Amino acid sequence: MNNNNMWKWLLLGSLTIWSLALVTPFDQKVKLGLDLKGGTSFTVEVDKNEVRKNVLEKDSSLEGSALEDAVVRESKESRNVALEVIRSRVDGLGIAEPEIYPLLDDRIVIRLPGVDANKRAEAKNSIQSVAFLEFRLVHTDSDEWVKELFSVGLAPRGFKRVPNQEYYVRDTSALADKALDRLYWDELKRFGGKRGADFMLEKDRAPDGSTIYRPAYIDVRKQLTGSALKDARAEYDQINRPYVALTFNKEGSERFAKVTAAYAPRGENNLNSDQGRRLAIILDNRLKMAPTIQDAIYSGNASITGSFTVDEVQTMVNWLRAGALPAPVTIVEERTVDPSLGKDAIESGLQACVLGGIAVVVFMGAYYLIAGAIADLSLAFLLILLPFGMWFASGFLGLFSPGSGASVGLPVLTLPGIAGIVLTLGMAVDANVLIYERIREEQALGKGVMASISAGYAKAFSTIFDSNTTTLLTAVIMFWQGSGPIRGFAITL
Repeated sequence: MNNNNMWKWLLLGSLTIWSLALVTPFDQKVKLGLDLKGGTSFTVEVDKNEVRKNVLEKDSSLEGSALEDAVVRESKESRNVALEVIRSRVDGLGIAEPEIYPLLDDRIVIRLPGVDANKRAEAKNSIQSVAFLEFRLVHTDSDEWVKELFSVGLAPRGFKRVPNQEYYVRDTSALADKALDRLYWDELKRFGGKRGADFMLEKDRAPDGSTIYRPAYIDVRKQLTGSALKDARAEYDQINRPYVALTFNKEGSERFAKVTAAYAPRGENNLNSDQGRRLAIILDNRLKMAPTIQDAIYSGNASITGSFTVDEVQTMVNWLRAGALPAPVTIVEERTVDPSLGKDAIESGLQACVLGGIAVVVFMGAYYLIAGAIADLSLAFLLILLPFGMWFASGFLGLFSPGSGASVGLPVLTLPGIAGIVLTLGMAVDANVLIYERIREEQALGKGVMASISAGYAKAFSTIFDSNTTTLLTAVIMFWQGSGPIRGFAITL
């Protein structure tokens, strides 16, 4: 064996070991897509109306095509930021192997394989939450305006008064719990129609343990936002009640100290009162608490306390750590695949692979005899090397996907991906067929065996090269323009 052949065999052996290592053990290394494993897929879209509002706040002189161009640019930037925020939130939920990637200029696809109904609902809530944290003062006229509401018996839709009490309880007969979405809380701010203040409800517990809602009017001016936040974590108080502990960054600590000093009793902006102002802590337009400022706070720490469960506190911590979305997102498509359907798809795909492989092996062996057996052997090697090929193709094609970068692992296996593998089995022996038929033609011209083999390989090369180049270009275009299952097919192709 000469040195050239030895290096070829060493390279083949190394690639074979590498390829097998990529899929061993199979159940841990190979990630299945939604159509095979079951799960949920969300497609979310950035709220362009909110983006437009943000653009005009930055530059109110924009109009016409200049405004539309700015909205498109801002939508894409908001999508990119939202992509990372959503990825952090999904990771915080502990969902294994999620797929999250951009689509067009303002959409994001989130694929969550193997999630149950509870985890799906939790993920949906987490994805849609803007998680915008605000610190705002309770309006100086809040108590007076609240008394006016109760004196005339007014209650917001979905809530009702309790006789002789200044709080509300839920009225599910008028509005179901699932209707209390982001749009509802946005509209609720206008209840009562007070200029310069938003109406909000603080969730609390009555002495008997029932859930109640205390109304308050909150000044529209922001004193502090979530951008000043350094960290959020779950903690427990002296009686083991969970709460959210907040730590501000340097700028936030200075601002928080200034606000609490100014509105503490006899503070710079509260000179005539022996009682401090109430500072409302708001998350996603929902009032979490409104404690009274007793003294200036210089520690750079704050907390969100209330009648929260452990899960509610952990959810808030997850949102705050991940950061706020730059603009609201709306779920425009939701698709759920039952795990049993995925199991059927896997069985059907494997059956197709086996039958396709057997058909190719039998045909090549029967038609080309010894040469066919050699082609079948090369097909077996191709199947062994297929994981390495998919790994390499995923990384290579990732370079042609805007914003995705190259992959460093096996791609997710989907049903179209299995179809691509079946197609690969048929295409794999195409080169052998071209070479063998060319060898037959050369032998028919009277050439010897070795001369015919040499000529067959040489003259079939251009056709094989052209075919594979066309396939590669097709795969690149499919991967570049497609998403999800289409990309899976492009990789196996």
